[in-house]
Amino acid sequence: EEALRLPGTMGIGHTRWATHGEPADRNAHPLWDCRGMFYVVHNGTLENADELVEELRGRGHRFSSETDTEVIAHLIEENFDGDPLRAVLATVRRLRGSFAFVLMVRGWRGLIGVRKDSPLVLGVGEGEYFLSSDLAGFIGETRKAVFLDNGWIVEVRDSGYRILDFTGAPVKAEVGEVEVEVSSPDMAGHPHFMHKEIHEQPEAIRRTLEGLAGARAPDPGNVVFLVASGTSYHASLIASYILRRELGIMAVAEISSEFAYSRIPEVDGIAIITTQSGETADAIKAARAARRAGLRTFAITNTPGSSITREVDSHVLTRAGIEVSVAATKTFTAQLAAFLWLASSWGADLSEDAAEAPRRAYSALLREDKLRKLAPTLANAGKLLYLGRGLFRGMAMEGALKMKEITYRGAEAFPSGEMKHGPLALVDGDTWIVSLVPEDGLREKNFISCAEARARGGRVLAVTPFCDGPFDEVVEVGGGSPYGQLFESAVILQLLAYHAAVSLGRDVDRPRNLAKSVTVE
Repeated sequence: EEALRLPGTMGIGHTRWATHGEPADRNAHPLWDCRGMFYVVHNGTLENADELVEELRGRGHRFSSETDTEVIAHLIEENFDGDPLRAVLATVRRLRGSFAFVLMVRGWRGLIGVRKDSPLVLGVGEGEYFLSSDLAGFIGETRKAVFLDNGWIVEVRDSGYRILDFTGAPVKAEVGEVEVEVSSPDMAGHPHFMHKEIHEQPEAIRRTLEGLAGARAPDPGNVVFLVASGTSYHASLIASYILRRELGIMAVAEISSEFAYSRIPEVDGIAIITTQSGETADAIKAARAARRAGLRTFAITNTPGSSITREVDSHVLTRAGIEVSVAATKTFTAQLAAFLWLASSWGADLSEDAAEAPRRAYSALLREDKLRKLAPTLANAGKLLYLGRGLFRGMAMEGALKMKEITYRGAEAFPSGEMKHGPLALVDGDTWIVSLVPEDGLREKNFISCAEARARGGRVLAVTPFCDGPFDEVVEVGGGSPYGQLFESAVILQLLAYHAAVSLGRDVDRPRNLAKSVTVE
């Protein structure tokens, strides 16, 4: 795409996640006031937007969008007495909900950033400043950053910046040097960032394990809650099987948005919050709920200095590097590597499995030609079902999620043994089943699930070390350790989804309706 070049030394913009108002030009940020003087970009959700709109309209304000963001611009206009900062201080007292916003004022050289429950980071460069919801917005320009706390306001001027709280009192904040793995900012010869990031996985896994060597694991107590959303939830679900299988620990995987609003039992335990961005709103609320319930809290994240690291008792970092594509790939396998480290730290004998993980991920990349040929068939299937059992149940769910995220085709995942309890009703001649059949002692049971599907007209693509089963197509993985097979299967399912999406002409790196970091509830 051709870059749009504009003159000037200040600018604001926002990739909007639509909460109020449809995705449309009239709702795109920045939004402004009646006079076109105050321009706002905003991340978050204002809970009292409707009542404020009604109040402001009663005072003659005209709204041109359906967004809650526009309310902020009109309130600042209402409160302006010649000093933008005083207007912002008066405005934030009227707002309820979560918000991070940046204000630019016509005719005034400066920017004002505000944070409440949504992330905001100040990047400090050489004669330049950046305000972003996460490090990815400026890490290619500077590694110096100030992570704004809740209830902070930053005013950035030519002469520097100052930070205040919502009462207007000055706040002293240290500039930190961010340690983060940074991949090449371009696609390095790959057709998409997702393709590049899939191929970066052997190195991302290796870096993660090296970074965790010598790290201190938390006390698990008697119960381990593994709390996450989306892809991170699937990694957590797999981890719950690892901990039960290897250590006999009571380990339960929970979705962040469910855990945050559930009754949490009073036990001697820990909540392990996993979030690649460290800014996921549901994950942060879940961490706070865990603390209120008396649980110890621990986070696994890919982003140093992120909000989750300040919400928990302790944390570790995966070192996957910045992931540009919306669909998670290398951060997923890095999380799996971190969970192997955690299980090993608690007494499981998994050091050889962890050491083998980068090689197993690399071996899966060698199957890409076959996956490229198979992908269009699955992309055009009427129905797609993914099956996995035990450790591989979460992997089947992740494979289905990848397929639906970037192809926009429906794909469902089920435990293999559940086929006869309902899902078989979906199977007909236009159905493909992607079945994970590892070498784990349950070979015959998994064969039966595949045979049941084929008997009803379905066709089966197996990801397996076995070539003699009731399958129509096989993508072979190595046998041996089930954990090695996990890493191979992850990469294979990612490549299958990637090439299916490419065959359909989808925008692989930026699928519709999705955001990389979900910082609103």
